[in-house]
This record gives sequence, structure tokens and C-alpha cells, in this order.
Amino acid sequence: MKPAVSTSAILVSIIASLGAAVMARAQDVTWSQPMAQRAAVDVDVRHDFHGAETWRGLAPEIVVSDRKALWSDSRGDRDVVVHYGSRVGSTGRPDDRTDFAQSLLLPGHYTVWIGSAGEWRTARDTRIVFPDARVGAMAVPWRGDTTAYRMELSGGAAVRSHSGVCLSLHVRRALNAIGRTDRRHVLTALGGPGLWATSLETAVGYTPGMTGVLAFATFGAYLGDSKFHVPPDGRSIISVGVSKAMGARRSPE
Repeated sequence: MKPAVSTSAILVSIIASLGAAVMARAQDVTWSQPMAQRAAVDVDVRHDFHGAETWRGLAPEIVVSDRKALWSDSRGDRDVVVHYGSRVGSTGRPDDRTDFAQSLLLPGHYTVWIGSAGEWRTARDTRIVFPDARVGAMAVPWRGDTTAYRMELSGGAAVRSHSGVCLSLHVRRALNAIGRTDRRHVLTALGGPGLWATSLETAVGYTPGMTGVLAFATFGAYLGDSKFHVPPDGRSIISVGVSKAMGARRSPE
């Protein structure tokens, strides 16, 4: 007998309750928005280097995010903010266990997140975000009835220089399946005890002035025992992409 409330229904209710919110990649929140910016819509095109077919690595996505200041200093150079958003993307379904393991290092087809961060700007107009903590939920489909409904906690930091160079580092702890049935399917898909996973994502990017364009590259990898729970070729992944902010961007105040 199926449970009265399915895992997918739980995830949908989480998404609905947060509205237009969550786990955009690190650059979506910390890089593309000046401190004075609030709501933002970004259109990304990303290429993930996995699988034999080049076209399968293409991942268009739309990210809607917002941030609200909980506290600001008198000069407006330091903030404590809450940030949240949502992301909808499209990628090819993984072909095998290696692809599936790598997909769990990437944003899912549907993603939501909410978090809080400390932000400040130096005299040379370098923007620093630390610490940046968040909780997110996402859906990563595989074959047939196998979809990983993930919950994760993450923490990290980011910096953007006055010249537009951006760096970030985040560590994540994720539960790769929420419901009992989903856990069985995901463990079968991975071929190992990969229910819990610890991973790292580091990124470098460049955004010229106030154009709203961000070129970025990311590297994601499993950490500790988690890397032994997935196929050797699925323990890391590299992505490159371009993000464009829709609408005008205000200069930092």
C-alpha cells in the first residue's frame, strides 16, 4: 500500500510554501547581486562535463532570488541578510550510476533554498560574503520511478573584487532521499550506501561592471567517506556557464 502522502507531494508543498524561492548556485546570490539589489531573475546556460554525448551536458535554467537585510550598519557597508530563491532547469537524464552520482553534485531540475549571510564591502569596493549558511531542497531525476528528493545544509564564503573577479567555496551535507521508497531506489541507483553525502563546491567567475553578465566555472567533489559510496568516475564534476541578469541592475550605494 502506498503512503497517504508521497515524497513528491511533500516536496511540492515545500516549494509552494516558499513561493518563488531557492538553492540557486553560489554565484546566483552572492555574485550577481550588488548589496543594494533585492529581487533578481537570472537566466543561465551551463555545460556539465559528464556523459559521452556533448548535448546532454547543456543545462538551461531560470533562477529567481531575493534578499532582505535583517541588520545594516549606519554607513550601509555591512549587512546581515536572509536570502532565498528557486531554480528550474533542464538536463538529460543520467545514463548510468556514474552520471547519477555526478548529477547529485549539481543543482536539480527543481530547487528551492533559504539562508542567511553576513556581507560587507571594503574601501576598495571588494564584496565579501561570510558566513553564508543555507538549507535547500531539490529533485534530481534518473530512470523510470527513480528521483532523488534531496535535502541539504551548506555553509561557505564568497568574495567579489572591484575588478569583477569572483571566488566562492561551499561545503554541503545532503540527505539524497527523503521517503523510504525513494531511499531504496536511490541506493539501488548508486550501487552503494550513498544515502548521506558530504561534498564541496568551489567556483570562479568574472562579471564585467554592471552588465549583469557572469561567466563562471565550478568544480564539485564528494568528500571523506562519501567519495567511496559512488563510482570512481562519478566522484567529481566540472561545469562552465554564463548567467545573465534580467532587468536593470542598480549600482551599490
